[in-house]
Amino acid sequence: MSKYGDSKTISESVITSVVKSTFDETLGVATLGFLTGVFKVRNQNNAEELIRRLKASEINLDNHLVQSNEFLGYTAKVLIALSIATTRQKIDYLLNAYINGVADVDFRNKSERFNELIDVLSSLSIHSIQVVVEIYKYHLNNGLLDTNDDINRGVIKHLNDVFSMTDDDIYSICHLLTAKGLVFQHQLFGYGFVPQASPWVKDIIHLLEVENQFQ
Repeated sequence: MSKYGDSKTISESVITSVVKSTFDETLGVATLGFLTGVFKVRNQNNAEELIRRLKASEINLDNHLVQSNEFLGYTAKVLIALSIATTRQKIDYLLNAYINGVADVDFRNKSERFNELIDVLSSLSIHSIQVVVEIYKYHLNNGLLDTNDDINRGVIKHLNDVFSMTDDDIYSICHLLTAKGLVFQHQLFGYGFVPQASPWVKDIIHLLEVENQFQ
């Protein structure tokens, strides 16, 4: 068997081991009765899907990486996030984030940042993720800031149109995204602010594999 094949076999073993040790000691203990079995089946299904995607990928893993603290920590982080994901779309986002994170040529140096971003993604709704991506997309296409406040408020109107949201709803979500480190707030004269996506959003887009939206 090639080194490439060996590494993917080892990664499967690692993921299975992480699932057993992590969830037997946390979720399994915390639940009662039939829920324990339900959680174990769900977590195992998530792990099997993650393994299938890893095997189907063209990622050339090496044995040192697969057995590294960075790989183990990132695998555990994503599996825990998957265990509390409530929608199919969130699960797909997290699976994409795992594969794209591990595939990054600089994964070992970026793993701590990627771990932080998994925490952020796990804590946000799909809607909030889509809003911050749309803010990034808007400024990418229209420039960042202008001296004219009416032009600056264009991003708010854009979000109104795309998501059929009120200004108050937009500002509330932006406050949440600011607390997560994803949005900067540039105060406008009089009232309100312009939301601007932070550099972390570009990393999130990279992890979610949605760069093609912005070409």
